[in-house]
Amino acid sequence: MATSTSSISGLSSGLDTASIISQLMLLEAQPQNRLKTQLGTQQSTVQALQSLNAQIAALATQATDAGKANAWSPQQVTSSLAGVTVTSTGSPTTLDVHVQQLATATKVTFDPASATDVVVTGSPVELTVGTTTTTLSTGSGTLGSVAAAINAGSYGVGATVVNLSDGTQRLSLQSTTTGAASTFSLSNVGGLGSPTTTAGQDATIVVGADTLTSSSNTFTAISGLELTISAAAVGQDAHIDVVADKTAAAAKAKSLVDNINAALTQIDTLTSYNPTTKTQGLLSSDAAAGSLRGALFAAVFPTDGTSLSSVGIQSDRYGKLVFDAGAFSAAYAADPGKVTSALSGGSGFVDRIGAVAKAASDSISGSLTGAISGHNVEIQRTQDSIADWDVRLALRQSTLTQQYTNLETTLNQLNSQSSWLAGQLGALSTSK
Repeated sequence: MATSTSSISGLSSGLDTASIISQLMLLEAQPQNRLKTQLGTQQSTVQALQSLNAQIAALATQATDAGKANAWSPQQVTSSLAGVTVTSTGSPTTLDVHVQQLATATKVTFDPASATDVVVTGSPVELTVGTTTTTLSTGSGTLGSVAAAINAGSYGVGATVVNLSDGTQRLSLQSTTTGAASTFSLSNVGGLGSPTTTAGQDATIVVGADTLTSSSNTFTAISGLELTISAAAVGQDAHIDVVADKTAAAAKAKSLVDNINAALTQIDTLTSYNPTTKTQGLLSSDAAAGSLRGALFAAVFPTDGTSLSSVGIQSDRYGKLVFDAGAFSAAYAADPGKVTSALSGGSGFVDRIGAVAKAASDSISGSLTGAISGHNVEIQRTQDSIADWDVRLALRQSTLTQQYTNLETTLNQLNSQSSWLAGQLGALSTSK
């Protein structure tokens, strides 16, 4: 709202018209000020909804992950060799592995040549990788241009020019993949002499009576296990243990319960009434938040009328969840499959929580998303109303300024007329 005025302040009336106009404009601006306060509340409400939406979206992601296959069958995998790393998606097991050799890439080197020598002999240079032959555009035909032509495409071979101590150069080629099948050849470069080839080899390990090979240094042939070997393990034996990790399962369940309680607490804070300050939470009248609170809490109860107390998850009288790690661990030790079924499998606890959280936070159809969109529409309307009031108040101030300017002008004219009349009357009195 503009506050300046160009009126002639009190020159004739003695009134501080600028101050009067300023005070009148403060009164005129009260409806706009109420709109600005309302706008601040609306914006704070949207921020609260966005924060809650992010929290619920994270809960939905956590529940989705907890509902995946093997999510409740965590395992602890150990290897006696640092050079053998293992991941497991199968059942607990014990395994002994002997590492024979690593996978290597095929390498080809050529005789030294001068940097200016033309090494291409007649026909175009051809690079054959596997069953694919590519004709290369080698430019001037020097060693450097041959290397550049190879590196210019994604052919599966890398070329390096090595500067030797006698001033000559050597072309060195290497397959970008490893294994016995990583073969390649380069033809029509007779100016570099006969190539020296070091064939690539597969990685090899021995498991029991079986010898396993891999074109990389990772083996997936063992059911439920993925082994990766490094140079530190070559020629050595590795003992691998895969055991069920009961502690990790309990920690996963506790984390889920803690995050559900955090969401419930956040909703309670945003929707509660404070009797001390006599204020309501930003979302006290928001139906989406209230419905979400009830749905999250209700998800702890299985649809068949049973409870989750047998796996250590219960509700308390304060409307929150309680996790009993001891009860969970005992149930898991007795029957991991039964615990997994109660928690996931399509209709378990995490599935119900995930469905509720997704229904609220979905970026298109989520109830919280819809509430945010609705409040944003209200914010835009309020901002438009505030802008309209800016125009209205500017016009009102201009009107008041003109009115008081006219008042001062009129009073000035009256004062001038009064002075003239007084002069005329004085002249009449003198002439008698």
